[in-house]
Amino acid sequence: TEIALKVSQVQKGVTDFTTSIDSMRISRDRTLADIDLFERQTVELNRKLASLGSEKDVLNVQVQTAQ
Repeated sequence: TEIALKVSQVQKGVTDFTTSIDSMRISRDRTLADIDLFERQTVELNRKLASLGSEKDVLNVQVQTAQ
């Protein structure tokens, strides 16, 4: 019947919309995970950079002292 057809179309529309929302959530979660990873890598690289800067300063002092 016509009503059953309309109900079926609405149900399909709701299912498609729900699937679309789920897809957006998955995409968002992946993006947030990537951002978190990049932030952690940035913190680690900044820590290494600071450590290397300190090591460079120590070596510069040693070179100047040796001259």
